[in-house]
Amino acid sequence: MAQVLDTDKLIDSIKRRASIPSNQSTYTEDDFLAFINEEMSLSIVPSILRLYEGHFLFQETTDLVDEKSDYRIPTRAIGNKLNELQYVDNNNNRFEMTRITTGDIPDYQGAYTQNHAYAYYVEYNKIKLLPPIQGSASGSLLFYYYIRPNEMVEESRVAKVVAGGINRTTGEITVDKIPDHFSTDITYDMYMAGSPHAHMVIEKTATSVNSVTKTLTFALDDIPDDLEDGDHIAMKCECIIPQIPSDLHVLLAQYVAERILEAQGDTQGLQNAKAKTREMENKAGTIIDNRVDEAPLKIVNRHGTLRSGLSSKRYKRRN
Repeated sequence: MAQVLDTDKLIDSIKRRASIPSNQSTYTEDDFLAFINEEMSLSIVPSILRLYEGHFLFQETTDLVDEKSDYRIPTRAIGNKLNELQYVDNNNNRFEMTRITTGDIPDYQGAYTQNHAYAYYVEYNKIKLLPPIQGSASGSLLFYYYIRPNEMVEESRVAKVVAGGINRTTGEITVDKIPDHFSTDITYDMYMAGSPHAHMVIEKTATSVNSVTKTLTFALDDIPDDLEDGDHIAMKCECIIPQIPSDLHVLLAQYVAERILEAQGDTQGLQNAKAKTREMENKAGTIIDNRVDEAPLKIVNRHGTLRSGLSSKRYKRRN
């Protein structure tokens, strides 16, 4: 079973790998956390994304607004990019949207249905719908994107759901502690304590924070169905467990140890660490690649002749 490394355990592992004494004063906890967050962003996340196995894939729905044709790409998307964008009608049916370039915009002028769009282009940090929404709008946009893992913080900043602490009638969630910065003025993320420590919901507001009873109260619709005892509640963008499969926690510790050995000028130690890292990378790739062994991903041409013959287009230009 893979060892889950929270903030304290991860720092201890880094110190062992870099042979750093526990009573040293060169690196503070903030220094270690900065190294961890940098290596997550620069080394771990890009390596996982290259596998195209759905790690970090998250969805967010935005209702269409009357007279509004531009919508911001979710700010927590890695690289500020999308995996997919779909239109969802009022009956919850989903439809593909076509991405075009700015050079194609003139082709989308004319008499179209005006309360929804079926194409879009990207401009800076926004997607712009075509045809433009002119009048009332219906339905919503479904954004699929790779969500950026939260930054590692001190354990005192995160609360854990206690056994039997979820009341789905009142919306109260009892936790082990109420961190000093928790209030109704911030938003919260809820994520899994178990691997891969993924987000369940993000940026939800608590209607009440009680430090005496150690309870947080949320709207019932904001409490995820799969929230369990032991899961974590943190201020948005914070966590105390790396939000990657637990099998990769030791690899993250190894990357940070390399950074520290390099900073210390320990050439021999760095060389040995790099050799160990390459070995760990090869094994890690075997563990997390191809998430369903007996069902490899099939590459389908979604606009092929066969696919087109089986389904009709939802949106057509009027004559």
